[in-house]
Amino acid sequence: MGAVTHRWARVLVRAIAPEGYNLLMNNGRAAGQDVFHAHMHITPRSSGDAYYAFGGHQRILTAHQVDELSAQLMASALDVA
Repeated sequence: MGAVTHRWARVLVRAIAPEGYNLLMNNGRAAGQDVFHAHMHITPRSSGDAYYAFGGHQRILTAHQVDELSAQLMASALDVA
């Protein structure tokens, strides 16, 4: 799982060039897990994005933006070994 997470993090960096990213795994309902199988979250970050502020900053993508981001990630995935 670590190797796959590392690969997808490189794909994210290549596709959208965030200033940084967080890797997160929630374990148990009390920790915020709501999908009960092991999986990692790769969260792109930028300076001042208020990710750690109470309530956090969430950006909701439109369906079109999701499609565009998916295409960017898949194209980058082909380039990352």
